[in-house]
Amino acid sequence: MWSSKSESAAQGLLPFRSVGALFLTVVCPIVVMFVVRWGAPGADSKAWSHLRYNYAGHGGNLASAVEAMVADPVAEFTALVLPVECDGERKWEDCNDKGMAEAAAALFTFMALQLVLMRVLPGSVFEGPRSAGGHVPKYITNGVASYAISMLAFVFAGHEGYIEGDIVMQLYPFMVIVLNLFALIFCAFLVVKGLTCPSHEGRDASSSGNYVMDFYWGTELYPEIFGIDVKTFTNCRFGMTAWATALLSFAFFNVKLNGGHLHLDSAAAMILTVFYLGKFFVWEHGYWRSMDIAHDRAGFYICWGCLVWVQTIYVSAGYFYAWQPVDSFVATFGEEHAQLAFYALLAVGVAAVYLNYEADRQRMHARSSTGMGSAWGSRYACIKADYTTDDGSKHTSLLLASHLWKPARHFHYVFEISAAVAWCIPFTLGTVFPNIYWGFLTILLFDRAVRDNARCKAKYGEGWDHYCKAVPYLVVPFVF
Repeated sequence: MWSSKSESAAQGLLPFRSVGALFLTVVCPIVVMFVVRWGAPGADSKAWSHLRYNYAGHGGNLASAVEAMVADPVAEFTALVLPVECDGERKWEDCNDKGMAEAAAALFTFMALQLVLMRVLPGSVFEGPRSAGGHVPKYITNGVASYAISMLAFVFAGHEGYIEGDIVMQLYPFMVIVLNLFALIFCAFLVVKGLTCPSHEGRDASSSGNYVMDFYWGTELYPEIFGIDVKTFTNCRFGMTAWATALLSFAFFNVKLNGGHLHLDSAAAMILTVFYLGKFFVWEHGYWRSMDIAHDRAGFYICWGCLVWVQTIYVSAGYFYAWQPVDSFVATFGEEHAQLAFYALLAVGVAAVYLNYEADRQRMHARSSTGMGSAWGSRYACIKADYTTDDGSKHTSLLLASHLWKPARHFHYVFEISAAVAWCIPFTLGTVFPNIYWGFLTILLFDRAVRDNARCKAKYGEGWDHYCKAVPYLVVPFVF
């Protein structure tokens, strides 16, 4: 059975959870394809003169997308599965065949590059947190180099014509379908692997007793394939790097669409996202200690999410702005003030990303200095919390209760949401589509904060109670 105490305590809810998990594993793959079609330019958009495949969508108009789904769900669903009309019909012929093949070739080449970079780039060894089963994972800290090489190589190859810089936009609906199929098969493989030949024996690899939940949640905490850590690949090296690459590719398309000129909204979405993800790789060693890696198992929830959900929901703002005929900065502020507004938004976004990083840095520094370090001219205030792993070993963690961790136990989420709002361009609130990401992120992070609170309560007991008294708010001071 599952290893953590909080998970074991929830076994009575397993039938209800499995129904929800089954619903999500069926609906989410359809949702991401719906999002691609919803956000694609309409048939009358000039964008299609620059695309190889005439995949007409609803132009980001939610009412149009919902109306079409209600009026003829069969036709609309067919349009999700077969993105391109062949001779005026939705059928599996050369146009869809070719698009799928090109998308698969591009994606698997990109995956292979990330796997090679993971393996060959030098880096120091970093130990992750000890699991409930007593396993201590080890990682190679070469994420910054891998990310930098990937970004520079893509920009250089796209600029020099070695590849199509706008390849993601050209093949986007096909890429989402290919990723969907790959990720679902991969998650099924991970279930079988965890049950038959786990990478690490013990309670870190086990079944919930329900195959639906095993598929959704995963059966292994730290699976490896040929020495490659699965979650580092899916979550970081492919998931985050592909996210940034998509935004670069969308910007390439925007330049092509506008005769060599990059719209400010497309530039803002691209620059802030690439900067934010650069911060992620600088802090990757901290991510290896986060809930995603140290608690969530490698299943549909986390692996399909990073392989597919991130590449649709998270890139939605850049996807939308890439093909817009009008720059939203110019439309909102006029030619005279558009650039000033652009730089102001960049400043807000960069500040939010930096403060998010600084919060994570302070927490890591406090622990590595055993609470004796300082920031901003003052010493850290930490609370000791003892815990016991399943093998009976006793350990102690330091919980930071000062600096950027004093206002709330997850105050850094406020900065992360603020950065997301900045690159989704806040003055487009009248249009739902470019605001999908930060809306979803807000729900995700608040849910994660609640789950993390329950996990830490189960892990630390009285130590967590003392910490909650010192830092009473969960995310937003005086509110939540």
